[in-house]
Amino acid sequence: LTIGGIGLLAWSHQVLGKNWTAVLALSPKHQIVTDGPYRRIRHPMYTAFTVITLGFLALSANWLLSLLYFGTLAVMVAARLPAEEKMMLSRFGDEYLVYMNKSGRLLPKI
Repeated sequence: LTIGGIGLLAWSHQVLGKNWTAVLALSPKHQIVTDGPYRRIRHPMYTAFTVITLGFLALSANWLLSLLYFGTLAVMVAARLPAEEKMMLSRFGDEYLVYMNKSGRLLPKI
């Protein structure tokens, strides 16, 4: 799980290229990325962090610490995801709305 999550994280970073920022901000050159893992999932980095965390949880001898980490990750994703999508909708409008309808938030749309 952990190795797969790290692979997904690396792939997501590679596909995003210069569109990645550590803070919630868009540069004038930002564009919607729909290649690679973004073809089916809008936020594959958050998915990767979750998979990595599940791998650590499975390997950890300290379940309390693992659950604390997972809880912190869940709070971060719950706080950041809506703000990120609001920012993208504000900037890209209908183009992002179409992308939202075609892709899943954290898992591929079935």
